Amino acid sequence: MSQGTVDDVAEVPSVAAQDWTQDVSRSDGSMLDASPANTAQVLGGMSDAEGRPVDVKRVTDRVLDWYGYSPKSGQKLQNLLITALSQEQSDAYIDTMLNIAARRGDFVVSAHMRKANGRVDTEGLLAAIVRYASG
Repeated sequence: MSQGTVDDVAEVPSVAAQDWTQDVSRSDGSMLDASPANTAQVLGGMSDAEGRPVDVKRVTDRVLDWYGYSPKSGQKLQNLLITALSQEQSDAYIDTMLNIAARRGDFVVSAHMRKANGRVDTEGLLAAIVRYASG
């Protein structure tokens, strides 16, 4: 098999070329999301029934309690979450940060928050935070 040349690429059968239509006059970008919202952005856009911004500390208190953390055992985890969310860090950043902190022993990963591979289920945790904040 030999490497093709530029001339080889230009040899397109005329029948196939006739079927090509170039329609660049319109574009439907409705399915595209240039920058998907992260959890911090979602929470930042939410408010309670009185129109006040979501109280991230209260929300994380409740969600971490549901995951089996007491205010004392979940304090380091909660502080990390609140700091990252207030800084509008990406979900990927939060995932990396939590897993590094867990490996260092900064907090114990509860059985409810651990994936089968041992990593923190950050996606589930952040989804629970958003669900609780919206409810």
